[in-house]
Order: sequence, then C-alpha cells, then structure tokens
Amino acid sequence: MPGTDPMRAMAGDLAGRLGGSRGTDRVLRGAGKRYEITRDGFREIAAGGDLRRMAFVDGGNAVISESPVFVAAVNRVYYALFRGAEKLRPRAANRLQFLSYVLAGAAGSSGGGTAEYAVRLFPYGDAGGLPREDDMAASTDRIEQFMEGEAGSLARRFAELSVAARVARDELGKGDMLVLDGSLRDRLKGEKKYADDLYRAAADRGVVVCGLAKTSRLVTESGDPLLARILEISEGAALPPAWYIRVAEKISPGGRGFVMAVKLHPRSRFLFRFEILREQYEQMGEAEISSVLHSLAANSGDASMPGYPYGLIDADRFAKVRSGEIPAFRAELGARASSDRSLSRILRYEAMQSAHDWLNRVT
Repeated sequence: MPGTDPMRAMAGDLAGRLGGSRGTDRVLRGAGKRYEITRDGFREIAAGGDLRRMAFVDGGNAVISESPVFVAAVNRVYYALFRGAEKLRPRAANRLQFLSYVLAGAAGSSGGGTAEYAVRLFPYGDAGGLPREDDMAASTDRIEQFMEGEAGSLARRFAELSVAARVARDELGKGDMLVLDGSLRDRLKGEKKYADDLYRAAADRGVVVCGLAKTSRLVTESGDPLLARILEISEGAALPPAWYIRVAEKISPGGRGFVMAVKLHPRSRFLFRFEILREQYEQMGEAEISSVLHSLAANSGDASMPGYPYGLIDADRFAKVRSGEIPAFRAELGARASSDRSLSRILRYEAMQSAHDWLNRVT
C-alpha cells in the first residue's frame, strides 16, 4: 500500500507470528532422553571445592583463494590455560598457524558423480598438533556444495581436535577440564577418528571434556527457540545467581555430549548450550557436575561479557583470522603466482570465482 513503511510492516507481521503456540517445552529432536523444561528443573551452580584447571581451545580460518576446484585458507588454533580467572603458562607453544588447500578431483563416471578431494597443509614454524593430510581426504556426492561451504574450514576443524588431544595428553591431568568452542558433535567425514583420539586421551588422563556453544538453533516441540523459552520460564523464579538445567542426553546421531543450558553469571544477558562428554557425565554425581560448572563460572566474570568464559574470549582473540589480515595473505599469494609462470594457473582458476568481487568493487 502507498505510504506503508515496509520494515515496520514486516517487523509487526513477524512479531505477531512468533511465540503464538504453547505446547510441550522439550527440545524438538533428540536421540536419547529429553527433559521437560520446568521451574523445578533448575539447579544451582554452587561454589565449593578447589577450582579446576581448564584448557580452552578455539580455531579460526579464512579463505584466501578459491576456484570451482580448490579452496586455499589460512588457519589458526590456539589454547589458553586458566584456573578460575587466573591465566596459567602453557608448557609448549600454544598457537598453531598453517596454510591449507582442498583440491577436488574429477567426478567418477559411476556412483552418481561422487568426487574425491585431497587436502594439503603448510605450517608456519612448529607443526605440533597438525592432523594427517590423508586422514582428511575423502569423497562426496555433493562436491559443489562441499567446495562452497565446508572445504574452507575443514583443515581448521581437524586441527582443533588434534591440538585438543595433545593438550589433554601434555598439559592436563586428573580432574582438569578441556573446553571446546562449540558442541561435541562429529560433523565431517573422518572427524570421528580425531574426536575418538581426543576422548581416549582425556579418559586416560582423567580430563573432563566439555563444549560451550555461543549460538544455538535448537527449538522446542512448540516451535520456540529453546534458550529463549528457558529464559522465559526462569523469569520471576527464585533462582540462584548461576544455574544450569538439563536439556537432553543426546540431540543428534553425531552428538557426543550430554546437553544442558547454563547461566554462568548473575549479570549475564545470555544463556549458553553447554555439553559434557556423555560417558563422563553419566559417571558424575550432582556435586561433581556443580564443581565443573563452578570452575567455569569462576572464569566468566569479565566485564566485557559477563557470563561467558574469559578463556574462550582469550582463545578467540588469538585464533581469529581478522578481516584486515586477509588482503595481505591474498596479495602475497597473488604476487607469487604473478611472478612465476608455473604458478599462473592459480590466477586463471581463481578468476572463475572473482566476478562477484569485481562487481562489488566497481559499484
């Protein structure tokens, strides 16, 4: 209609359709027991006992060159050690940086067009924690989607798990915690081997493996965002400053963690999805679960983001590949390819992907 504000109209229509239904407050899907979200389900994260040592592991990556058949990226993995809010000194180098590329082969004439892909890694300095290239090579029947999506972060994801296993073996001991950024879920082909290696190393050393996710797309059976619904149920209840509530034993077939929602600081604006490796969680009593979460809460009081572990803030800062760094990597690769005719094919292949970027520049 003439004179209508489209943004206001859209926002009003969308808001009117959100939260209209009310049904069962359980997570929508799950491969194990799912817990009803009620006020009786909230548990205090109680202070008590010694704070545990914690290692926080995170990784970052950015694509620096791509074509329909290859994706080249710069990757970083970093870990930080803490006891409560105290940062500890690691025994070894705690930052791994490397270049990688994923190269797609030709699709086979049979098997529905399945194509193999290879992965190569090129470390800067110490290569401790790098995964094996052959372990990442695999095949897929959706090679175009894979090259446009998962290929850019594949090497970084494997390296995170490889570094985490090394940290569990070399830095941590009985009762310590290893906290990964994200959920405890195998997503990529071949990833289970590295996840299993991490979990074996942790079990051998008595290390508790956890995952904390910044974002969650989980919804309830009623269609509400799960964490938003938990927050609604908690409002007005006489709850302790820091608490947790059980969500599900297992969310997806590849999920390895027992899933909870946690509030780690009284001034936190956010709830987070938190997981403990399921076989470890099943051996814990209430006191040990609270001890794990108390150690995490003691690390979550930084003024920059109360309620989010500072160890993950620190790991993110040193692992992230910032947007301002990417042009330098691209320029270096372009300069090498331009000055050496044997490398010029990289530029020709890359040009097949660059028309969109060129249009952005000229407009």
